[in-house]
Amino acid sequence: MREIALCKTEVYTASCRERFFTHCSGLRRDLHFRRIPLSENTMPPAPRALSLFLPATLAFGFSMLAHGQTTISSDDFTDGTFQLSSGLKSAWFKSVVTPSTETLSVVADTGSPGLNTGNALDWTTNTDFTALVGVFDTDTTGGFDALSLAVGDKATLSFRFRQTTTLGAAGFLRFGLLNNNGTQVVDVATASNANDDIGYGFALAIGGTSSNFLEDTSTTPPLGGSGISTFGTATFGIANDLASHSAVFTIERLSASIKLTAQIDGGTVFTGTDSTPTATIFHEIAFDSANGNPDIRIDDVVVQVVPEPSSLWLAGSGVLLGLGLRRRVKTAAC
Repeated sequence: MREIALCKTEVYTASCRERFFTHCSGLRRDLHFRRIPLSENTMPPAPRALSLFLPATLAFGFSMLAHGQTTISSDDFTDGTFQLSSGLKSAWFKSVVTPSTETLSVVADTGSPGLNTGNALDWTTNTDFTALVGVFDTDTTGGFDALSLAVGDKATLSFRFRQTTTLGAAGFLRFGLLNNNGTQVVDVATASNANDDIGYGFALAIGGTSSNFLEDTSTTPPLGGSGISTFGTATFGIANDLASHSAVFTIERLSASIKLTAQIDGGTVFTGTDSTPTATIFHEIAFDSANGNPDIRIDDVVVQVVPEPSSLWLAGSGVLLGLGLRRRVKTAAC
């Protein structure tokens, strides 16, 4: 039982008695108070519905503003596996005309000159233009779904890496994001399905200075062989040694083109643009040994999507609207 006072045609709860007396100061002597049951459902339907809906709205809006991105895949190989997709892990496969020339394993890469982040994926290439494909699970339930970019969206691939042996001559490490072109890699036996994949990458010079962006229009293997177009040449490269490095590669979909960026070790951001987009939907991460066939250890591989700025603006507007509605609900409840 809670007490309310009736004044003219307005209802005020006992918690708002001060406002009531202020509002009705001229009539206070003539008021007659009576007690009536005030159930939890006495609040008007619309404000009550809003009071239930607003917490979820505000939580979603604040989450969007705080993070502004969605993680599609995050793999640090701590569980010692590389071909089991679970949660945000990717499933990794060798992809080359003769996969037997490659070896894949998860090893502890600590000490000097290790990556020193625990386990890492050890990829031994043995020959030029061997490839490695990581199929990500975007819904975290074991299904291999597509990462689709709307106009203004940006996909980011980041990872840490190092060579395990120095090259005999200058070479390249290529990496990027690809569309499976309708033939999804789901196990070792179908790894050759990746040989028709399309998408974008970056060729990082090792022991040289001629890095560039790549457009893959269905080649064998991924990011290598015929069908590769290069653009946005960057006069840059890393030393031919065993030092640890970090890389960030992005694909941003614009209204009529694709913008690519690459950054190594937090340094200069290199940019390239493709005016005739090959793909805006992606299913997998790709690495290619290119010239020199570097043997590589890879760790902390993360794929994220950053939504277009207008989406974040809408989320922020939703938060402000939610706060305003919440205030009105509180006033109505009073």
